[in-house]
Amino acid sequence: MTDENKTPEEAVKTTDTAKDTAPEAKAGDSAPAKDAAKTDAPKAEETKAAAPAVKRGRGAPKEQSNENPLSDKPLQRRGWGRGGKWGKGGRGDKANKEFQEILLEVRRVTRVTTGGRQLAFRAIIVIGNGKGKIGLWVAKGNDVSIAVRKATHEAYKNVVQAPVTEELTVPYGITHKYKSAIVKLMPATQGTWLKAWSSVRTVLELAGYNNILSKIIGTNNKLNNAICAIQALSMYKVGKTPPKQGDEKKGKKNDKPSDAKAEKGGDKKVEKKDDKKTQKKEDKKETVEA
Repeated sequence: MTDENKTPEEAVKTTDTAKDTAPEAKAGDSAPAKDAAKTDAPKAEETKAAAPAVKRGRGAPKEQSNENPLSDKPLQRRGWGRGGKWGKGGRGDKANKEFQEILLEVRRVTRVTTGGRQLAFRAIIVIGNGKGKIGLWVAKGNDVSIAVRKATHEAYKNVVQAPVTEELTVPYGITHKYKSAIVKLMPATQGTWLKAWSSVRTVLELAGYNNILSKIIGTNNKLNNAICAIQALSMYKVGKTPPKQGDEKKGKKNDKPSDAKAEKGGDKKVEKKDDKKTQKKEDKKETVEA
């Protein structure tokens, strides 16, 4: 129905319903205040989105406080495990930077048991800092990485100090034997460079020698040669003269008593012979007279 066809009573009812549905305007409200409220609404939404969500329950992070309920002093945090972040122990990165690690050999080994053959891996690790410190260790594991990690960990515990002269060589020549391996180390002048082979070369390089002569006798086993070379380097006595092969003074002292004993022994033998001859002559005379 159009407005023209409506009766006066129906027109009054429509006007009353429109008044009831329209929002009542408060006193003091103005158009600029309404516009400001509209602009503040998106800002509030942005701050709510930027605020981090706080976890609650088992996975919620615990707040750490340094307050000590028993005294006024703050609590001291202890390290994480052995050494750790705040602790004093642990090698950290300094040991790894100072020492150089070389994998000398990896070999697959088997162990025969009642249940069958057990396969494993053997790793030989040599470490050195290039300033005379050298170490070696052998370890086994079910995996190559496990064997290498064990060997490196133990090699740092068994480090030997070797003497290095100003010319980067050994103080004097030495010969050492380990099982069937024999290693000879001899000093060399500057410019000779490193004359070594097999595992002995890696040991001398990590120890910091540049001018040295060496010789391997007996076997080509890398493990035995490396151990023999390290033991030979550890046998050097720094600050003392090298041992001599023979002592002339001892030889002279031994010559004199030997000559005196020979002279005394010779005189006794001559006297015994004379006594026997005289006894025989006397016996013959007695028989003839009889």
